[in-house]
Amino acid sequence: MDRQAACEAARAALEREGVGGADEAFDMASVDVVTRWVVARAIETEAKRTLPDAGIAGAGTLGELLDLAEKDRT
Repeated sequence: MDRQAACEAARAALEREGVGGADEAFDMASVDVVTRWVVARAIETEAKRTLPDAGIAGAGTLGELLDLAEKDRT
């Protein structure tokens, strides 16, 4: 997986949801659950992987979501 490309996809998803300037330290608790899943889906699409639902729900930061995509395929 190209982490930079996945991060850019996530940032673009956040921007479409009205959140600008996010980096890997971005606090996912600051957005609603729908936005969290929109971001996760953008990462999944870029990484060509399925992230575990529990991992998506439990990720504290954007970086943690990206870490999930770098783990073994589920």
